Amino acid sequence: MLSWGSMLRTARAPIGVFALGVLGTLVPPQTQDMMAAMEDRWYATVPFHIALALLAFTAWYWSRAVLAARFEVRDDRSARAGLAQRALPVDRHAFEWVPRLLFLAAALLGVALLVGSPTPGNLLVTIAWAVAALLVLRSRQNLALVRKHKPAPWIPVNDPQRRGMKGRLWYPISRIFDYAPISGLPGRILLLSGIAVFLLGAIESFVPQQALPEHWHGFAVFVSRGFPGPSIAILGLALMIGPLSALTFIVDRRRFQLTICNAKIGLRRPPVFTFLALWIFVVVPYFFEAHAVRTAVVFEKPQAIPIDPRHPLSEMLERWAVCRDPSGSGPLRPVIVAISGGATRAGLWGARVLQAVDEAAGEKRNPVFAVSSVSGGSLGAAAYLALYGDERGCAVSPKKPTDGSAFLPLRGDALGPLLAGRLLGDLPRALITPVAAAARHMTGSSPRGGDSAEAIERAFEALWRPMAEQLGGADFSQPYLSLFYRNGAVRPGMPIWLANGTDAGTGNRLMTVPFLPDNWKDPNDCRKWPIQGGRDVLGLLHADVQISTAINNTARFPFLEPFGALLNPDTGKRAGALVDGGYFENEGLETALDLADWLEDCGSHLLSGNRRIEPIIVQATGNGDKSDAVRCGLPVDGPLTSSKKNVLQLFAPLLGVYDVRGGHSNALLHRARDRYCAKDDPRFFHFYLHRLDGKDVPLNWVLSRDVANGLWSALLNDSGNQREFEALKAGLAH
Repeated sequence: MLSWGSMLRTARAPIGVFALGVLGTLVPPQTQDMMAAMEDRWYATVPFHIALALLAFTAWYWSRAVLAARFEVRDDRSARAGLAQRALPVDRHAFEWVPRLLFLAAALLGVALLVGSPTPGNLLVTIAWAVAALLVLRSRQNLALVRKHKPAPWIPVNDPQRRGMKGRLWYPISRIFDYAPISGLPGRILLLSGIAVFLLGAIESFVPQQALPEHWHGFAVFVSRGFPGPSIAILGLALMIGPLSALTFIVDRRRFQLTICNAKIGLRRPPVFTFLALWIFVVVPYFFEAHAVRTAVVFEKPQAIPIDPRHPLSEMLERWAVCRDPSGSGPLRPVIVAISGGATRAGLWGARVLQAVDEAAGEKRNPVFAVSSVSGGSLGAAAYLALYGDERGCAVSPKKPTDGSAFLPLRGDALGPLLAGRLLGDLPRALITPVAAAARHMTGSSPRGGDSAEAIERAFEALWRPMAEQLGGADFSQPYLSLFYRNGAVRPGMPIWLANGTDAGTGNRLMTVPFLPDNWKDPNDCRKWPIQGGRDVLGLLHADVQISTAINNTARFPFLEPFGALLNPDTGKRAGALVDGGYFENEGLETALDLADWLEDCGSHLLSGNRRIEPIIVQATGNGDKSDAVRCGLPVDGPLTSSKKNVLQLFAPLLGVYDVRGGHSNALLHRARDRYCAKDDPRFFHFYLHRLDGKDVPLNWVLSRDVANGLWSALLNDSGNQREFEALKAGLAH
């Protein structure tokens, strides 16, 4: 008897897609806060319910349709009653309950996501529509929602009536619609909708940036505005079920088998999902460059400058020093702020610490000389630098509201566009990449943007644009170098921003920096490249990038985003593969210490009067957990400190490789502490984001209002950070 295993294999497309939805929404611990962020706006929950109901319906509809078409069972009870009496009997309970269980599982997914919701009404709404839909579907015969005619018998593949490729391809799909519940109309709508979204995502992913309207943020951002956060992922999965179900049903009618000595050798059912996964994640990335880093194709704009006129770091130091201390006497204390990775929480925490540095400096303007950021910390660094204005010939940081209203909009939804770009852009893009590669080869163009990386970059632009317009700051769509230059000259007093990425091929740092690597071949020249083992992204690209791209050059965490290929414009060859900067070191402190070493070794020789330079290191760690900070005057881990983390033997190799970056950062924190914590003059300050109300701060590209507000006030509400702030005041006044 054909029972549960056979039914599950036939309906593997809706089951597999639904399993992806469960893994993507229920397993991550940040889901609860993501739902709370969505509920900050009550109307944002309406798309969530629509998407979840559509997922439940499509999972039920397509599983019921492919099972009915396979066994030629009309959608009524009398037809199902004879399943067990067939020559090859079919388990009626398995036949009936596989679709029902999928619908119930989708409804329970919504219940699980909304348990503990601050708005209990959403849970009741989910239960209400699920119960109502079940009653309607269960009683569809009484409601005349079933077809009355009997479909014609199945025509075998080799029958003369089915000649020609058109008939061979479309015939199995037409049989699905013949036996589908209710009617074939919902199936046709769902199938065409899934294909249409596929085509839109695929086509736009290859459209040149110049052809898009200036304020069009892309299809992924547009769709995610209507279905924010997890809603777009659920919607995308729901739309995928139709095409995948039709595809698996078509190939299931084929047999890739040979009969040798009365034994069948080969595949009974072609591995559709395995083939698609290998094609998308192995074959296409290996043979084609589908995810190159975007460049700023806006050189015709007045504020944009090409890559070549970048000036040396020594000149940027001179111009900053003039604005910091026009008197030109006494020691100079440039502040270098290192901001850790950690998605939006690290971005907001980094912006808060940068504002605290300005507050601690009081009337002494321009305390920050450089910002070294990793991953999400780059979002806060970019926003802070974008607000710099010009006053009396110097770039200055304006006074900002202490309540964080200038930066808190960054907590908004950047995850939805990323998920939309991944599901609706990257997947169809990968399937047709060979065709696009051939077209590019003939036209000489290069594949820049149009993928999930551009989707999150444009989401950053959309989140920041209202604040940029309100406060007169730079827009994230502007070129990165426009922050540091005016009319080809260095902006005096402007902090430099060192954005830390990692090269997946070598493990070295890939740095997006505004200065020109000058005399880097001579280790004895004080104008040397200060980043040990680092590579220059803009130099490898031979082009500038958008500010949003500079942020993402540090934040490409694999599986969420593809790595970014650095393509040489002359040869078209890959010069690097950008992934998240946290792979190398997650604090940004290695780069900060490299720069501090350069300032102490070479800076005084490059300034007029040989002024002594005493760098101050400020570390902003946005981990949002219960770990301890490394600070001057506090005890540190010793050689007999034991580990409190339990590790299973099976996962020890992977966890060891992953956790070593934390050990590397810890060693750097202790190195900075030992070097810059003189008893009478400490010059190392560590601001650590701890838990809020006893809970870890979620690691996500969207945060709820309560978490964001609590994060912003944590600097002065936390006693350790408050003491560090007072010590920083004293250090800047020294």
